[in-house]
Amino acid sequence: MTKALWAERDYVVPSPIPHLVLSQTPRGILVQYDAECERTGDIHHRAYYLQSNLSRIAKGQKPLFVDPAKEGPERVIPILNSSEPGPHRAEFFAVCLTNGSTFTLYRGAKILGPCDLPVYKDGGETAKQVALTPLAVVGDASIVGALTAPIWASWFAVGAAANPDGTPANFY
Repeated sequence: MTKALWAERDYVVPSPIPHLVLSQTPRGILVQYDAECERTGDIHHRAYYLQSNLSRIAKGQKPLFVDPAKEGPERVIPILNSSEPGPHRAEFFAVCLTNGSTFTLYRGAKILGPCDLPVYKDGGETAKQVALTPLAVVGDASIVGALTAPIWASWFAVGAAANPDGTPANFY
């Protein structure tokens, strides 16, 4: 029970189709995407500022999320499938790899990336796991007790059949 409770399914990962949107705002590059909770399969729309969260994401930590509706005017950054020059290449654009969870930003001759969408442990699930651990341990102990009860019973039966001086009784 305890092992199942602490199984490594408590991560939040980019959804299989993350619906990535990048935009330039007065505060920086806003990243919007869909994230999936591995334990429940729930999908949530998330948004964070890229530059201020790069180190957190690299460490596997949860980014500081923001509400995109409150972030002011945005200019959408085009997301392309290739960094090859094209006839209508924008000055500022991104290239997203086929997995949809990694992108690279290009602004003139400057390159930022590759940047991965966040993968982090869901802190709410960890708190729930900590709270449920005592119950799981009691359940584990009950199972162990039920499985070992016949062995203990046979040892006690043999002990009860001993002579008063402690030597085993004859069963002939």
